[in-house]
Amino acid sequence: MNNEKNIYQRINAVMKKVSYIKKDATIQGYKAVTHDNVISQVRSALIENGIIIAPTQIDGKLHDKGMKYDFKLKQEVVDPMRMYEAKYDVRFYNIDNPSEFISIAIESQALDNGDKAPGKALSYAVKYAILKLFAIETGENEESRNYDPKSYSDAQKLEFDEIIESQDGLTMLTYQHTIGPDLFTSLYNSFEKGKIVSGKKTVDNLLSQGLNKIDEIAHEIKESIKINDPATSELGSELTRMEKTLVAAKLNSSEIEYLTNMAKG
Repeated sequence: MNNEKNIYQRINAVMKKVSYIKKDATIQGYKAVTHDNVISQVRSALIENGIIIAPTQIDGKLHDKGMKYDFKLKQEVVDPMRMYEAKYDVRFYNIDNPSEFISIAIESQALDNGDKAPGKALSYAVKYAILKLFAIETGENEESRNYDPKSYSDAQKLEFDEIIESQDGLTMLTYQHTIGPDLFTSLYNSFEKGKIVSGKKTVDNLLSQGLNKIDEIAHEIKESIKINDPATSELGSELTRMEKTLVAAKLNSSEIEYLTNMAKG
């Protein structure tokens, strides 16, 4: 009789029924299995073996909106995406003996520009609790996947592609320095098969153009300082803050001091 099985025997029975779930979605460049797919695959086995899942939230925090650099407007703007972090206790109950259960503590995170982040975090927690408890294979390599929180979002990928399309080397260079090396490397490796070599070559050329432009501006400023040109302070005045930072890196301390004194009047 099914009601004579303990929770471990019931879990084992589900494991015999469901051993593999095929990945059904692409998320930020990698294949993944979704919450709905996992539930649909294990639901009948859970019902058949008398197991119910009851997640309880232990803690949660919705982070404030941060800032991001808009490369079209060339200024910082409020990032609409907000991160939600939570801890859950996901329990698997024996319905014939509710005092018997397996508990899995799990943390999850989710991003959203609306009010869906808490729901996404809960779905993530339940999905992974199921996959781990029942040892279900998905073909995902958890150990080798990059879980760096700087992994690019769809919006960042769109920005990256738009900069490539604009063929603006200076903007590509400032984008690289603004988002940091880890995130930029992820985007640099994001080209689809058949376009990897050409895509990387295009980015390399744009970065080279950007560096040449920075060198040109820095050289112009250096020459202007040498002749004590009163218009030196106006050189590069239309540059963005990051562009000015990159130019300043090409100047020596005395040249920077000269520009600072000119700015003070």
